Amino acid sequence: MQSWSKKRAKDPTRTHVAHKALLRRWAVDGVVAADEVLYDTVAPLFETQDSKGTLAAAVKAKKGRRGVPVL
Repeated sequence: MQSWSKKRAKDPTRTHVAHKALLRRWAVDGVVAADEVLYDTVAPLFETQDSKGTLAAAVKAKKGRRGVPVL
């Protein structure tokens, strides 16, 4: 069985894939086209465990006035 970190290192994250898709759309079709697909591309990411943990850490850091964590 692969370790969690090795599995994550092997495959691109969903966030990385979404980022590349938005950049590709922007490069090929322009800013307006990228804006049109932004919500549908990014919204599903907020349901991932990775995103939930990151957002919770950012809120905790903000409340503690420590700044947003560097990932």
